[in-house]
Amino acid sequence: MDDQTTLDASRHDRHDEHIQAGGDVAYAPYGTVHITTGPAAGGTPAPPCRSTLPHQPFFFGRDKELDTIAEAIVPEARTWGALIDGPGGIGKTALAVRAGHLAPAHQFPRKVFLSAKARELTPAGERPLADFMLPNYMALLNELARELDQEGVLRLDPSERAAAVRRALADTHALLIIDNVESLDEPERVRLYQFLSRLPLTCKAIVTSRRRTDIDARVVRLDRLLPADALDLIAELAQTNRHLARADEQARTELYELTNGNPLLIRWVAGQLGRPGSHCRTIPQACAYMKNAPPGNDPLEFVFGDLLDTFTESESQVLAALTHFTQPAKVEWIAELAELAPPAAQTTLEDLADRALLVSDEAAEAFLLPPLSATFLRRQRPEAVAQAGSRLTSSALALVLENGWDHYERFPTLEAAWLQVAAALPLFLAGDNARLQRLCNALYYFLEFSGRWDEWRILFQQAEEKAIAAGDSYNAGWRRTRREGGTICAGKRRKCWPAPTAARSIGSAPGRGRGHLPFDCAAWATGWGKTTPPRLRRTRRRWPCGAPSRRRART
Repeated sequence: MDDQTTLDASRHDRHDEHIQAGGDVAYAPYGTVHITTGPAAGGTPAPPCRSTLPHQPFFFGRDKELDTIAEAIVPEARTWGALIDGPGGIGKTALAVRAGHLAPAHQFPRKVFLSAKARELTPAGERPLADFMLPNYMALLNELARELDQEGVLRLDPSERAAAVRRALADTHALLIIDNVESLDEPERVRLYQFLSRLPLTCKAIVTSRRRTDIDARVVRLDRLLPADALDLIAELAQTNRHLARADEQARTELYELTNGNPLLIRWVAGQLGRPGSHCRTIPQACAYMKNAPPGNDPLEFVFGDLLDTFTESESQVLAALTHFTQPAKVEWIAELAELAPPAAQTTLEDLADRALLVSDEAAEAFLLPPLSATFLRRQRPEAVAQAGSRLTSSALALVLENGWDHYERFPTLEAAWLQVAAALPLFLAGDNARLQRLCNALYYFLEFSGRWDEWRILFQQAEEKAIAAGDSYNAGWRRTRREGGTICAGKRRKCWPAPTAARSIGSAPGRGRGHLPFDCAAWATGWGKTTPPRLRRTRRRWPCGAPSRRRART
């Protein structure tokens, strides 16, 4: 669920509280839910549980995170509670509220919800929350005093209120849920965390924020929903949306992938289907609309917009470089494009990953920017993205010209850096025709030898179209000839070697038509690189179509 969930809780949720409390639930249509617990020791009825938590009609997944929060708020825990951090719309508020509902009522007779959130996103657009948000630390303290029935605190000097509220908390067992604290200014966030670090042992807190802070609390980093949980969420939303209900499982899976498992974006896209004034009737239409949404109803702006002002110069450069990669990029590649020293780039990338803005492998050696974040950055930081793209094409071209052509012994170097070259191909296709044709000439043998038939066909077809548009009939003819010849040759090789083997594959990937060559990288270095006649003759006998000619013209 997304951060904006403030709907009524189901009776099932409140029944869970009733079971944990060991008593009866007194349902209230709005506002506070009072839960009467069973008799206390000595036969005296325990006071009712007073809760101002928002209600939730449904909640899916996050079992591991709920267990972590439950451990952080037990009386024996040596922290003041838990901090839930993550990107916008990922479900921090929903998780905090759910954890609050599940907290035993006999342990926390008071459950107080306080929010600094100033706005929310609905399918119809962004809406302010002026009636419910607490704009600063002092307003938060005042509201907490009211919830504790300590109206006298409001008449004290502001410098004395924090101590007075702390004394009031010492007389009760309370669970505080404080939402969206990143909306507070930095000095006020510091004051809030200082207050929470001095909570009485009888009280705990759950805080949500888009920004991670070094504090004395259990940090719960929230990431995308798991696919099964996201599909359950979509199925629940489909019960009230006939257009979403008509979507098959494949379309729903595409919705999950396009939104990167972000619950807010899933709900927003679903809300566009059939909405008055919207022309979206299918999931692909709604997803396309999301990428070009108008101001005032832009979910990407809502999720990422406030982060732009928080990025340092190095972070902006790193993010701009990552917008060009659709596969995890190595640190040294990013450092070169961002014009940073590798250690500085490593530190910056790890910081961004800690803030849930990047995806990294376990060793933190390769990083990926989620597609929607890349789309937003291209739109908001076009100059930085263009500069990084220029450096990427220059680096990729130099790499290909040095290790391509018929330098077979250097092909392993090009193989190891292929993802960097592949990231630059769209930029070459959109740029100068002469440079593109030179790149194709340099890549011809490498694409053939590495078995990249799909990349070969697509690149040469688009290069042919580019040459035709530029009036370059010579290169257009060569692109067509080599593309068609490569397709025929690839078909013959697949027929002769139907299954790749360890001795024949070069980084083969099943299903991509790769790995059907009669020799490996070692053969390049020992055979084609030195071109000894015995090796050359043996290779020709094993190659049904004939080994490629060593004679060629370089342009």
